[in-house]
Amino acid sequence: MIMTHPRHRAGQLHDAAMTRHDAGAEWPPDGVATAACRRVLGHGENFPVLSFLVPRRLASHVVVLYAYCRSVDDLGDEAEGDRSAALERRRNELVGAWSGLPATDPILRATAASASVLALPLRPYLDLIDANRLDQARVRFSDFDALQAYCRKSADPVGRLYLALHGIRDEALDRLSDRICTGLQLVNFLQDVAEDWSKRDRIYLTAEAMNRFGVREGDLDEGPSGPRWPQLRALLDFERARARGFLEEGLALTDSLRGRLAASVWTFTQAGLLTLDLLEAVDGDVWRNRPAPSSIDKARLLTRAIWWLARRGG
Repeated sequence: MIMTHPRHRAGQLHDAAMTRHDAGAEWPPDGVATAACRRVLGHGENFPVLSFLVPRRLASHVVVLYAYCRSVDDLGDEAEGDRSAALERRRNELVGAWSGLPATDPILRATAASASVLALPLRPYLDLIDANRLDQARVRFSDFDALQAYCRKSADPVGRLYLALHGIRDEALDRLSDRICTGLQLVNFLQDVAEDWSKRDRIYLTAEAMNRFGVREGDLDEGPSGPRWPQLRALLDFERARARGFLEEGLALTDSLRGRLAASVWTFTQAGLLTLDLLEAVDGDVWRNRPAPSSIDKARLLTRAIWWLARRGG
């Protein structure tokens, strides 16, 4: 897969980093837009835990951010018909909404309204769409630099937007957030190695790493039942260690945050580390089951987050 950035059409976007800000924008958004965002939460694995750690004044904005991210992913993974065209339409409508044009999609209306109230930049929202557009091609990555460039669009924007809606505008903290988000994306790749290959013809293990461990694409068909499972398992061990390194480095972000924001970032990072432990417990075998934290695990994480916050004094 060649990692290139989709070209903007002339006149479509003058400043990709432009910020939409209108303190008088309608908030909360209209009832249809609000209902559409809340319906998306039914798909969420992690939002119920996060909701306990979000200040009430920001809860509806986080709902909208989650709905936007999820809807873009669903469009790229599950929409019927030409998904590339659907993502292009979504992108164009988002750019129009930033320019003040009325959006027909209710989630985009809510997204534009949230961005107006909180002065959020356009670029991270566009990057999430562009990552899904890249997924419509035959997904292969030559080396980790290429994969990390993809993560800068598919994962890092979420963390940057989450900090921004809390009023954080700090490049050093954004970079630490990037470590967490890329780490969480790497964890997700490891959870979905088998499914991404069998259902979507996507491989997020780099060609460089596969060659290093003597793994071929066909080995992903059989997983632990194949003759080259020892090589594949060694590769998955290596990738788990890499993901863990990203998450542990990113944890330093919590040193610069306070209150519920710090606790929410700590919780999601710990959830990623726990998922790595669960993957290690099954030797990386996601061909039979997809390890993920249970509801009990998440409740325990929430309890630990509250205790962690109290112990450090907020």
